[in-house]
Formats: sequence, structure tokens, C-alpha cells
Amino acid sequence: GMYKNATNAVSFATGGVQRLKIGSSGKATFYDGIAFDSGETLDSYEEGSWTPAVNQSWTHSGNSTNNRYTRIGNVVHIWGHLDNLSNGSGTADLTITGLPFTVAHSAVGGDVMFKTVDFYSKANNISVYVNTSENLYFFESASTYTWTKVSTADLAGTADDIYFSLTYETDA
Repeated sequence: GMYKNATNAVSFATGGVQRLKIGSSGKATFYDGIAFDSGETLDSYEEGSWTPAVNQSWTHSGNSTNNRYTRIGNVVHIWGHLDNLSNGSGTADLTITGLPFTVAHSAVGGDVMFKTVDFYSKANNISVYVNTSENLYFFESASTYTWTKVSTADLAGTADDIYFSLTYETDA
């Protein structure tokens, strides 16, 4: 059942055992049997959109429908779509900024799909990478077994599309 206890918290119980408590601060504490360890709290849940920015004056027509995030505790899942990338100035590592939350630890983890991007002739692995400076990069591995960042020079300059997803840990 549901009951209010003396500390201005609302608690939920089954079989006479407290399973969930929502304290006066608004934080929920889950107890054994609810997929969390005893006493752990879920201190953040958020969904929304974010606006990725591309370096070197490159522009895109991405929209918030495809650029989304979900944050659960300190884990952030992002999805992005850079649609119709257009020529910018200069060449440099293709860098995406504007992540919705700070990055606690550099990480590799996610998927990427490109259209009209010119990779090395024998690229055999493409990965999404984010660092603690909140820069997101795409790396390719060629037959030389080295990792190379995808560069703005690899883009055709018209109608380039990049879809990607990434999971990272935040300290925000």
C-alpha cells in the first residue's frame, strides 16, 4: 500500500515491506526488489533535444526531432543527425560540440552512419568518441591498424549526412 510517514515522505510497500520512498526533497529511494540496490537514489531523469554544432564554420539543417537525449542518473544517451552539411572554412578534424551535459570520462560507444563521406580506401571500423572537453569525434581504422579522426576534408561539401548515437557518463 501507499502511506505517508512522519518525515513528510510518501512510501510504497508490498507485503509489508517498503519498496519505494519519495522524500520531502523530491528524490526517490528504491529498496531491494525494484532493480536498484538497497538505498540507492535515482537523482536525475530528463529527456530533451540538443543542438549539435560543427567546427570550421560548417553548417547543417539538423532538427530537434533527430537530435535528442535521455539522461538517467549520470548516464546520457544522445542521438544526432547532421543533415545537409555545407562547406565551411578550412580543414580540421570533424568536431561536434554542444553536448547536452558535461562529460565525466572520455569514452567510445555508439553508432555512426555517413552519406557522401570519403574514407580511406580500406577503412574497416568507424567509431564515435567523446572527450572531457565535450568534443565528439568520429574515428576510422584503416588497414594500417591506426585510428584517424574523420576530417572536414573527408566531406563532399554538399548533402553530407551523418547519423550517430553515443552513450557517455556525465558529472553534471
